[in-house]
Amino acid sequence: EWLLKGLSVYLASEMDGGASGSRMAQHLRELLSSSEAHELPPLAEMLPDHAMPAEQLDLAYAYAWDTVRYLIDLYGEYPLRTLLAWQRSGATLVLAFEPVIGISLSSFEGDWAQSLALGHARQEWVDLALRFNAMEVQDHITYLASRMFAGRQAGTPGAARAAEYIAQEFAAYGLLPAGDVLLPEDLAQDAGPSNQQEIQSDSRSYLQRFPIEFSTLLLNPQLLVFDDQTQAPEVFIYQRDFILVPEVIGSGGDVQGELIWVHDGTYEDMNLEGAIVVRQPHNPLIDEVTRAVEHGAGGLILVGFTTPEHALAKAAIPHEPLLEAPIPVMELTDAGFERLLEITGQTRHNLNTSPPALSLEMQVQMQLLLSDPQIVDSANVLGLLPGSDPNLADEVIILGAHYDHVGDNPGVEYCLEVIPSGPGLPEEVLCDVPSGRRYPGANDNASGIGVMLEIARLWHEKGYRPSRSVLFAAWGAQEIGQVGSSFYVQNPVFPLESTFAVLQLDAVGGGSGFYLEVNFDWEREAELVFTMTRAEEAVDGRLAKVTTIAEGDHVPFREAGVPTLPLSWRGASEENMPQGYDDEIEIYRLSVAGRMVALTLMTLAR
Repeated sequence: EWLLKGLSVYLASEMDGGASGSRMAQHLRELLSSSEAHELPPLAEMLPDHAMPAEQLDLAYAYAWDTVRYLIDLYGEYPLRTLLAWQRSGATLVLAFEPVIGISLSSFEGDWAQSLALGHARQEWVDLALRFNAMEVQDHITYLASRMFAGRQAGTPGAARAAEYIAQEFAAYGLLPAGDVLLPEDLAQDAGPSNQQEIQSDSRSYLQRFPIEFSTLLLNPQLLVFDDQTQAPEVFIYQRDFILVPEVIGSGGDVQGELIWVHDGTYEDMNLEGAIVVRQPHNPLIDEVTRAVEHGAGGLILVGFTTPEHALAKAAIPHEPLLEAPIPVMELTDAGFERLLEITGQTRHNLNTSPPALSLEMQVQMQLLLSDPQIVDSANVLGLLPGSDPNLADEVIILGAHYDHVGDNPGVEYCLEVIPSGPGLPEEVLCDVPSGRRYPGANDNASGIGVMLEIARLWHEKGYRPSRSVLFAAWGAQEIGQVGSSFYVQNPVFPLESTFAVLQLDAVGGGSGFYLEVNFDWEREAELVFTMTRAEEAVDGRLAKVTTIAEGDHVPFREAGVPTLPLSWRGASEENMPQGYDDEIEIYRLSVAGRMVALTLMTLAR
């Protein structure tokens, strides 16, 4: 009865894309609790379905399924076939088990229970995970966050240099280049040191190239307010007094016009004739821009509530913007609006009770200089460690992390560092270009790349080979909308139906929380979460499990039905802050993340 239940689910999982196994995996926590409480019956005494209470049936099937796959993982399918042949000849399970498997059934049950407590990780894997070296990760982070990469904005030379660096590291760690589709026989190749010269000289690329539309700021945006009598304009500072609206890409250019406060969002009967509109938005962004353009506005300034610190947050120019506006669009921060009120002699109350349109008797100059849009190459960097088991090598686990960030501001080379000044915000040193800030992207996401590279290095150094194949994937162009990972899902190097799981690393080196956080869907990813939970205990980790919806490179895979675990440090900033305001990298957090991910990956790839 044990084999009947266990094999029925095991074989069904091969036929239904793993759905049967996913249902069983939802009972693994309950199974572990029952095992530790010694509440499970001996396998030889498992009852048939009709003799078992309905509330116990799911747990019994999970028990049978997990023990059968443990038997196959440990001893292969041939001993199982021999065991079935003994049973067909009339031998009992208890008598047949030891001659066929080599240990008694009761000893096997004890071994399985101990293995389940570790999430089926082997001790040698635990020992290897504990050798994860966070200082090696820190070296990768320091290098990728240095000035030479200029913030790694997708489409720029800095991002291309980062991709080249990762590819070189992949080659040094014996990974096969997987930018092009590998032939089945490639999976059987030895990727160890003896094959190193062949790998490095292989003409195939580690890069999976894809096009993106690329545009960038040529100069920091300018916003000047002045009247006819004032010779020196009031200069509003980018990322202090005003910011860009990331969902809207303007046509750029340099426009000047009369500043008009528009209180009526319908713009009824208004002909603005090149005026610069400023208003508190109450309509969807698309409607705000469209109505301003339709009524002749030369530019649009929206009043926001952004604080000085959050004004420093930067979004990359999106791959597919919500709206391509033909006029420049900017947003005043809360501090910037207060400054505008002071300059114009207005109050919030006056503007909130004003006529539909009110001239503020000021001129405004808006300058937004963008490079011409161009189609350029970005790339995913893909390195493969082929599986050692011929029966499992065509199944792939992906360890992914994006390497791009949002890019430094124009003029950054002239700007000095910020100096912390006690509580509150750091005090900025005067810069030749006030907004010339660096966005090094240390935690987001050089940390994820560094952890990935250290796992590859550690495995290569110790000669570890998984049974399943592992694809190390550094995604490009994540910050503009998961473009690289989406391209892979649409053009997979390995079939998605053969992709066993994806572990996605993003911001794993710093944050305000105390735990590494995993986002999951219980119905689909219960086994992955169970495995990582057991890894947490085995390597002294810290794990928080959440089911809230999160954005990132895991989304395209999850939408395609691939079990996926996105991992980041709790409290890590998603705002893309500049140097001096961004997450501080901590060796302890890198170490916790690396140990847990390494052990989980080895256990899943067993």
